[in-house]
Amino acid sequence: MAMPARERAMFLLLGYAANQVALYTKIAILSTNYNSSDSVENTLSAAQSVMILRTVAGVLHETWSGVITKHFLNSPEGRVYVDAMDNQGKEALDKLKKLFGKSGLLAAIRNDFAFHYPKGEEIEAACQLAAAYPETDADWDWYFARSGWNSFYFLSEIIVMHGVLQSAGCHNFADAQKCLQSDMRTANNEMVTLLQGLIAAMWSKNVANEYEATVVAKLHNAPNLFEFSLPYFFDVPEGDLPPG
Repeated sequence: MAMPARERAMFLLLGYAANQVALYTKIAILSTNYNSSDSVENTLSAAQSVMILRTVAGVLHETWSGVITKHFLNSPEGRVYVDAMDNQGKEALDKLKKLFGKSGLLAAIRNDFAFHYPKGEEIEAACQLAAAYPETDADWDWYFARSGWNSFYFLSEIIVMHGVLQSAGCHNFADAQKCLQSDMRTANNEMVTLLQGLIAAMWSKNVANEYEATVVAKLHNAPNLFEFSLPYFFDVPEGDLPPG
């Protein structure tokens, strides 16, 4: 790729970020698709989805701060490609600026929970907060299965979610969950559009004349993203996972 070294790194970073956002978002969708007739299974499936969404939130925030802001909004080379984006890309950028400017939830998840374990005193503070919230008292459970792969320590998830909300300055558990879902939906959709816009701008300027697109495969009958699901429980053969 005939382009300056810094811009080549920016271009490759965009692809790396887009791959991560797409992967973790698809896993989150597959988990949220799952529905069971068993209430316990539904509860743990929902908790699994929240865990995955925390990772998605961390990836989105890291993409915004570590790729978009650092390499495109705060650099003269990057601003050239921001200005060269189509209208969809520019609109997505404006929406993300507003979102990350007002929301502390995604930053709190990324900084304290998605990629790092919280400190002991943070867990204790979250525990005290959860204890003062009677709506979740009935959910203070740990679920033990024959296989550790299917056990789930639900109370720990409740405490961590209270810690996330406290870190973000939220005080109402139910309202904060709705806010997080809304922020995640906006961040996800607009980030995918923005990344595509920047990749297209960089491709058009630096790569389009060097490569000729070729159809390498035509795939049919792929699973529907919103019909295929990822359960929490799996049948684990004796001896747990096979050797690598």
